[in-house]
Amino acid sequence: MKKHYIFFVFTVILFSSPIKAQWIWQNPVPTGNVLSAIKYINQSKAFIVGGGSTILCSTDSGNSWTLAPAGKMGHLYDVDSYGEQLIVAVGENGLIVKSVDGGITWTSKILPVQTNLLSISIISQSLMVAAGGSKIIKSTDGGDSWSVPTAPELLQLRDVLLVSTKIGYAVGSAVYRTTDACQSFIKMNLPYSDQFLSISYPSSLAIYIASGRALYKSTDGGITWSNPAVFKDFTATKISFITNDLGYVIGSNGTVLKSTDGGVNWELISPPVLQCLNGFTVTASGDLLVCGDAGIIYKQSSGNWKAVTEAVCRDQISSIHFINATQGLACGASGLILKTSDGGKTWNRKTTGVNDSLKAVFQVSTLTAFATGNNYLASNDGGNSWETISFPTNSCMNAICFADQNNGYACGAFGSIVITTDGGKTWRQKISGTSNELNGICFIDKFVGFCVGQNTILKTSDGGESWNKELEANGPLYAISFKDKYTGLAFGGTGSYALLYGTSDAGNTWNLMTPPPGKGLFSGKYVSGTSVYTGGWNGAIFISTDDGISWTNTCWQAETPILSLTSINDSTIWACGYGAILRYGSNLATPVEEKPSRISNTALLQNYPNPFNPSTTIRYKIMEAGRVRLLVYDILGNELALLIDAMKGSGEYQVEFDASGFAGGIYFCRLTVDGKLVAVNKLICVK
Repeated sequence: MKKHYIFFVFTVILFSSPIKAQWIWQNPVPTGNVLSAIKYINQSKAFIVGGGSTILCSTDSGNSWTLAPAGKMGHLYDVDSYGEQLIVAVGENGLIVKSVDGGITWTSKILPVQTNLLSISIISQSLMVAAGGSKIIKSTDGGDSWSVPTAPELLQLRDVLLVSTKIGYAVGSAVYRTTDACQSFIKMNLPYSDQFLSISYPSSLAIYIASGRALYKSTDGGITWSNPAVFKDFTATKISFITNDLGYVIGSNGTVLKSTDGGVNWELISPPVLQCLNGFTVTASGDLLVCGDAGIIYKQSSGNWKAVTEAVCRDQISSIHFINATQGLACGASGLILKTSDGGKTWNRKTTGVNDSLKAVFQVSTLTAFATGNNYLASNDGGNSWETISFPTNSCMNAICFADQNNGYACGAFGSIVITTDGGKTWRQKISGTSNELNGICFIDKFVGFCVGQNTILKTSDGGESWNKELEANGPLYAISFKDKYTGLAFGGTGSYALLYGTSDAGNTWNLMTPPPGKGLFSGKYVSGTSVYTGGWNGAIFISTDDGISWTNTCWQAETPILSLTSINDSTIWACGYGAILRYGSNLATPVEEKPSRISNTALLQNYPNPFNPSTTIRYKIMEAGRVRLLVYDILGNELALLIDAMKGSGEYQVEFDASGFAGGIYFCRLTVDGKLVAVNKLICVK
């Protein structure tokens, strides 16, 4: 009887080549996201994929890495290649990412499989399979379309491997095998019950499978199995045997094990790191390259380990503050103080003499700074050295700010509020009227200020001497910021929901507003009175240009919760979180810093509308004939569009800029006449 196979062909959503990133990692470098897998495509070129849409590329055998311009996609769990041109990565919610030019450009598809794809294996230019959850999918046209092979019930799939154009394996709660080029998979009979995580196939007969705690081995193509090793004191994540005898296992606590006898005995060869390792590869020269949580990349060469990722710290960074474009401070866990004098390109750890957590840091001037938490510190030399100061409370102080050189305020646990009127030489405790935890503080001037905390918004009109409760909030609030003396926002929520309140009458009344999508908001700040940013769980950083009515996510580069935001203007912003510092506006477009030439009555007029979605009309006028160039740049200085490049006579003109293919955010329009700069205007695209 002729057999009929039914294939379900997925429809796909295709995204064009990506918009370049606008948030740049400053610690760790090149990224602090979870890194999930490594793949070499030749002796020197390799790719790493991970969270926050991360795709890293190395062209020097893993010694240095740069972020590939892949754009906003999702968490990527695995990557494989065929030859040097075809590269495919898979990720969350059916994400498939593909490059056919060696990683120069990328396209992505979302398959409606309703599962995270955790593994991919490519055996030819056309045949590949991916697996995750309860799904195995295959492509026979190089990843352009996908279908579902015939298979039994599949559970918790973690790894898939094609060993020839006919034979392949998938592992999860069981082990599955195909012998017909992935048309069907059958369940294999193993004498062991376990959650299998990783599979390796060094030769035609040898098969190795690892769970979190054990190794299983077959030397006859899967007919019989043995259990040569049980792993202790760590959880394995991935296994790979280079030959029948030489193999490696990586896992939690930075563990790397090496076996030279087929998995019977193991030698510990771990790098000096405690983060979980998720991916590794062995180079043609025998070097070992591993990657893992918190952006960890280590390389072992000639038996010696070298950290490839640069990080001044991997601790929690709770607060960040800049006094100007170059000088900034950050603080965090275990008495951590970091300082930069070059806008965050490099950060240096400073000695504080304390080991308890620091929650907030604030620079009053280029010389004077304060840090609070379970200890209270001051610096009089720009943050290079710190000394403990006396506070009239033992409570942990969660936030600090100054209205001017003399008037400062801090708040914290048990409703504690302290103030200074002499530049921090002495501090006085004030009655807040609440015992709730207070998390955020801001002052409009030296008299009017606000505190937010657990179910609480407080207001003072006399410089912090007395406080009144203005709102019984619906949950915890962590940050508050004002655009002017009337308009402000308070940010909060939990791991389950976000919370946002707004006021337009100087904080006398507060209205519950629709927050950005997602979970709780830990930070929020009006930037130069034009835009407000807020950050929270999962690395999301949102912008609103209409006082919190609508929000656009500006950041997909990070997965860490964003605990603090600071800025010096509307195009230079820093954010920090768990071991992370990011900057918005690094490598700013050169035209923004140029000084316009004075071309009499020639002008770049304000575009309308602004903000806009998706298009805006840009107007300009020319008084004398000349060659006109009108260009649009992103915040990093990348040229996105050449709108005009032509000779123009005197007169007024207009041209439309359509940002349908670009992400929401800040862009710059630059007008030159005969090579001389006329003006640069800021364009705000809200999506």
